[in-house]
Amino acid sequence: MRSVAEILRLEAVRKSYAVGTPAETEVLHGIDLRLEAGEFAALIGPSGSGKSTLLNLIGLLDRPSSGRILLTGQDTGRLSERELTQLRGEALGFVFQFHHLVGAFSARENVLLPLFAFNSGTIIAFPLQGFTTDWFAQMWANTTL
Repeated sequence: MRSVAEILRLEAVRKSYAVGTPAETEVLHGIDLRLEAGEFAALIGPSGSGKSTLLNLIGLLDRPSSGRILLTGQDTGRLSERELTQLRGEALGFVFQFHHLVGAFSARENVLLPLFAFNSGTIIAFPLQGFTTDWFAQMWANTTL
């Protein structure tokens, strides 16, 4: 029997805005979800239904008001901001609806940009100046996409 790895689990995830005020609004109401490696899923719904909010939570860009999000088996609610950033860099990829590219770089260089921001599990700060096309070319040669 084949073992399937669970990559994402949401348990009773809720998200509210303006908590504790008269304008408090709950936009996600107890979401349960489980995705395994190799599965494809589509998130569809009308405008204002919470799709972007849910994707921000799954992408570790925001935290739920309650409930749990487990990514690759790790309970993300127990992680520090630094640990969330590291997990996001190791386990997630984003394709944005609107591009977020550095205009001075080529498309190839923009693809490689995250590689020099994340080095051997250690988040490093970097100035954009000083990284040449040659550096990107060397990284590209050592990268399979």
